[in-house]
Amino acid sequence: MAFKKLVGLDIGSSNLRAVEATFKDDVIEEITVVASVPLTSQVIKNGSLESYDSFLVAVKSLFADNNIKTKDVVVAINGQSVLTRLVPGLQNEKNDEIFDKTLPYKMSEVIPTGVGNYYLGAHTIDEYIDNRGKKPQILRDCLVVGIEKINLDPIIHALEEAGLRVHGVDIAPLAIIRSILRTPEALEKRYASIDIGGDITTIVVHKNGIPEYIRTINGIGGNIINQRIAEELGLKINKAESEKFKALGSQNQLAENSTSVFGGGAEGLEAGSAEADLAQAINIIVAQEATITIKQIRDTLTDAITFSDIIDSPIDEVVLSGGGSGINTMASRMENELGIPVVYNTPFNGIKLESNIMKRIEGGELRPYEYTAAFGLLFGGRY
Repeated sequence: MAFKKLVGLDIGSSNLRAVEATFKDDVIEEITVVASVPLTSQVIKNGSLESYDSFLVAVKSLFADNNIKTKDVVVAINGQSVLTRLVPGLQNEKNDEIFDKTLPYKMSEVIPTGVGNYYLGAHTIDEYIDNRGKKPQILRDCLVVGIEKINLDPIIHALEEAGLRVHGVDIAPLAIIRSILRTPEALEKRYASIDIGGDITTIVVHKNGIPEYIRTINGIGGNIINQRIAEELGLKINKAESEKFKALGSQNQLAENSTSVFGGGAEGLEAGSAEADLAQAINIIVAQEATITIKQIRDTLTDAITFSDIIDSPIDEVVLSGGGSGINTMASRMENELGIPVVYNTPFNGIKLESNIMKRIEGGELRPYEYTAAFGLLFGGRY
């Protein structure tokens, strides 16, 4: 279906993020809205909807407060409710419709919790013709994705109750891939896309648009840092968030910032003052949590490369995204630890932006890398 306008809606653990675009001849003509609304920790947990009413209010608020009139949406979800399995040699007779219909049967032994509990789809990794039978058959190595119905159905129902038309659902890792691979040069590299959210970090190794490895790690993200700041320094969680950014300095200064409060972080504070001591304490917590996060990411990438049958060459570049990725020195620390170039994703590059969006980006209020998954949804959902 061709759209004149479409909204990519990324359902994260701590935010709903939307990117609205206009289309001409199925190509994005202009990004017209980039907006988000916070979610409390009780609304979405590991991709599961915990509070239907709160989620519905947040969706309505996101569209009403940002004057988003478009009702057609494609949705991304993430978390432990999503199942991914690399399955070699799935067989069909060169007929995608038959393949989709028989996929549940073929996956019945792979999903011990019951294949009927999932919406299933398959992303082809490799395929070849098997001519041993009477008819030519294709054997496919596929990344099979399952989204639990018990988690997806109430989300879709809430979106529809909010007056939206859901035209597709995708898992965040695949949307992230599409957000990055937009030039012929990009297809030549093997990427590790790392999306650090509030409570979840998603790691995808991919090349040529093909996901080779996907892992979701719970318990590392921006909210974890906020919670620790709040608990150790006696602040409310919202105050912890605002004080964190004050201590780290300008929000649009990422890898270049120093962890020293007097060397590029919170400028103009008097040494020994209560404000300086608070900022220094926050910088220490952020530096410690960044170290923990990077270690888990490094260990995950090491496992991916060591045990994968698909990844046959080194990772060329790490691409960061997500609201939790912009903490002070994250990119530079990660690059030093991994020995791989680390950059922030720039999803809107080369696309016309509504003037107010450009002003927000230039002023540091809006960070495009936080909207990587929402932007990737504009290129379609699979389920």
